[in-house]
Amino acid sequence: MLYIDADGGARYRKELADAVHKVITPSRSADQGDTVISPLDTVIYPLVQMGPVDITVDERVTSKLFHCAPPAATLYLASGYFNLTSSYRRSIVDRCTATFKILTAAPEVIALLCYIKWT
Repeated sequence: MLYIDADGGARYRKELADAVHKVITPSRSADQGDTVISPLDTVIYPLVQMGPVDITVDERVTSKLFHCAPPAATLYLASGYFNLTSSYRRSIVDRCTATFKILTAAPEVIALLCYIKWT
């Protein structure tokens, strides 16, 4: 599809956001009903963040996780790129009593991968 940038990219951002939402929004069929899940201690949940098109699933889920974690919980977060924003930092240090273990790539690794990909 060819886009003419007469609106500053607004139409493209809207169509991109709509397409991404179709992929990341779970759908349930009427016959699926409620599923009973046994108690688990681990949740793996892929998150998407595309701020320029107003997709902020990662930010919303991460913030809620930081605010709602029980005091005795240990949260293990793994991300190829984790942006420890001032809001996240305040949530972890000032508000949350859970233990956090965050695994992320060093900025040098991310820069190296970008260099390798584009050369």
